[in-house]
Amino acid sequence: GVTNSSSGANYDVNITVENTGSTNLETCHFNILVNGESQEFTCSSSYLFPEDVAYFNVTDISSGSKKLKVVTNNGVSDYYEYVIQ
Repeated sequence: GVTNSSSGANYDVNITVENTGSTNLETCHFNILVNGESQEFTCSSSYLFPEDVAYFNVTDISSGSKKLKVVTNNGVSDYYEYVIQ
């Protein structure tokens, strides 16, 4: 899931990621792309364990239509489309 909040002229994006697999994932090795551009992020935990949830935060994102892609350290990825208004 994705939510956003205003941060001046731009927005902070909060991303909820659930590990539905069976492998422990190290979140510092994730990649988060917004419209194909790599973003710096913070995360609520260092590891994402199976059947657990981690919360990622990306700051200073402009408004408009976005395609978000999260790539794990083992190459599994998922994407989400949303609009910041």
